[in-house]
Amino acid sequence: MVVVMADSLTFKGQPDGVHVGGRKKVAQWKSSQPVVLEADAVEARVFSESFFTFYNHEHRHSGIGLHTPASVHYGTHLEIREQRQVTLNAAYEANPIRFRRLAPQAPSIPELVWINPPELEVAANN
Repeated sequence: MVVVMADSLTFKGQPDGVHVGGRKKVAQWKSSQPVVLEADAVEARVFSESFFTFYNHEHRHSGIGLHTPASVHYGTHLEIREQRQVTLNAAYEANPIRFRRLAPQAPSIPELVWINPPELEVAANN
């Protein structure tokens, strides 16, 4: 079995460094991962466990308000967002001219997040 995680890929003449798909971005965030890992099932499982632990518990996702999927799943994101807002308010009060006109706001969290959203007709029937 061969697991490929490329830090740098070129696709169909595109220049090196162009983001192609989510796996490349994640590979760049977790640059300590090997470029090519020839593995048996046990090695692949060990690699996958470390990668998904990083992805779910350490990496902050922009689509969910810069929280980890684990913090949203377990409900700690609300407390984290409150603390972020306290920190932003303190920064604004200490130096308001650093910010443009308005006090900064912690990123909001969307109500629904989809990897592949259902078609509108299917969603309307539910």
